[in-house]
Amino acid sequence: MPIYIGLPDKGYKVLGRISDKRDSGFDEVGRGFDEAFGEERHRMRNCANQAKQHGADAILVTDDENVIKAFKLMSKEVRESAPLFEHKHSIVLAIKF
Repeated sequence: MPIYIGLPDKGYKVLGRISDKRDSGFDEVGRGFDEAFGEERHRMRNCANQAKQHGADAILVTDDENVIKAFKLMSKEVRESAPLFEHKHSIVLAIKF
């Protein structure tokens, strides 16, 4: 599945947002472990698999201000729910062309 870092050069429809909302308990410890020792490609593969299960053609990783505003998110909310640690200021979207 293609992964776009930044906006694609063709039209697309957003099917949904992929996020990581672990904020307490053992899962939060796991998140810290993932961030310190996990590989970003595994997290990207997980995002792609989630998008594929929902019928997406690709995933879009973007920190575009207009896209983030369309989701009515503050930068703190994006950072706290980002599933990709190397792109913690970006949102991850499942998209269809």
